[in-house]
Amino acid sequence: MRKFIKTFAALSAIAAVALASQQASAATSCKPSLTAKGMFYTTKAKAQSSADYRWGLKAASAHGAPWAHVGQAKGKSYSCTDGHGKNGKLYNCQLTAKPCKTTSVCKGTVTAKGMFYTGKPKAMDSAKYRWGLKAAQSHGASFAQWGKAKNTSINCSFGHGKNSKLYNCVAKAKACN
Repeated sequence: MRKFIKTFAALSAIAAVALASQQASAATSCKPSLTAKGMFYTTKAKAQSSADYRWGLKAASAHGAPWAHVGQAKGKSYSCTDGHGKNGKLYNCQLTAKPCKTTSVCKGTVTAKGMFYTGKPKAMDSAKYRWGLKAAQSHGASFAQWGKAKNTSINCSFGHGKNSKLYNCVAKAKACN
């Protein structure tokens, strides 16, 4: 029960830090606007999707794959026409938007010591978990993911404790979001 209370208190502290400090979680950079025209379709929605797809291809070709996500584009503007074709019911759309991408932001290096365990994998997990708690407390919840951290290292030792059959690990990494 005490372990649960300590864990709950630590998680509450993380949530408080995250809410209190609404810091920029990532930087966004944009390129100049691109325009792409889609194919003709019987519905406006499909014509817009076609424009999205072709805009993504054009953005990837001009700036690389990370810039090709229409969802991250800024200043999106569609221009659609209708009335083309034999029965006048085909739509064609053109999309103009700025290709943008989100880049990760890194803060300081965080070091955390895990708990003692009989198995090395559990000791490593413990160190990474505690690293996440400490990173969140220091830099905010968005910086607490080990998978996004840079310059990661985990050093483990064996032979500590009463029966000298326990592993203990220390996790060290630069906190990034």
